[in-house]
Amino acid sequence: MIKEFINYLEKNKGYSPQTCGEYRKDLERFVKWLKCHHVEKWSNVEKSTVDLYVSDMADEGLKPATIKRRISTIRSLYQYAWVMGYQTENPAKYASTPKLGEALPKTIDQDDLRMTILDGTININVRGLIALIAETGCRISEALSVTKSDFNLESRSLRIWGKGKKERVVYYGDITAAYGKYVRVIGNCPIWTWSQRQARFFIWQALSKHSDAKQLSPHAIRHSFATGLLNNGAPITTVQELLGHKSVETTQRYAKVADATVANDYLKFQTNYGTRERKTA
Repeated sequence: MIKEFINYLEKNKGYSPQTCGEYRKDLERFVKWLKCHHVEKWSNVEKSTVDLYVSDMADEGLKPATIKRRISTIRSLYQYAWVMGYQTENPAKYASTPKLGEALPKTIDQDDLRMTILDGTININVRGLIALIAETGCRISEALSVTKSDFNLESRSLRIWGKGKKERVVYYGDITAAYGKYVRVIGNCPIWTWSQRQARFFIWQALSKHSDAKQLSPHAIRHSFATGLLNNGAPITTVQELLGHKSVETTQRYAKVADATVANDYLKFQTNYGTRERKTA
């Protein structure tokens, strides 16, 4: 469908070869991403799929303008497919994209995460997944590929296979340790057998019981992990390593959130010397 769409842009819309080349690159990147997430057909793409793509691009540190351009290209492709009768709807039509000049990651309050994880009315496997992301900062795709053999219960470390099948080691706390002992999955079988779409829904459903944050997603939990470490004084290079970022510039986005948190706390708790209360006898 890409070839047909590019041909339409060139012949019917009069787009230059350079512009058509940019459209082609954007769509080929999206196709490659879809294959990595086991989405083989254009018709299987939903709004949640596009939203996840946006989150992944933001996590890579791409500029908001770049993300908006790529989503605009995908939106145009699906609009063409709809006009031609290939698609009944455009999954990218209402996809959320970052505002220009605004690239700060969304986070979830630590207390809200804690209450969700400890809520016994929520499925234990959902709570285990949330705890794993909250304590290690791993991506949802990485979490869903974790097996029992990846856990080292003695050192409380976990082997993660990140983007490009790169291996890294992360560390976890008490909740994940307890869940790791509870799990009865054997060997190299994934602990969670849900699709990313299912996992994202279960996480949203659980978090919505205790949080009113605008973004209740695995990425928001990952963002909370990163900003929490930075707020507590962790070196940014350590956070970079734990998150699996290629460039420290990507991790710098979380430092901005941490700085904003410090500023907000100061304004909230500062002593106001501009007013004076009289002591009463």
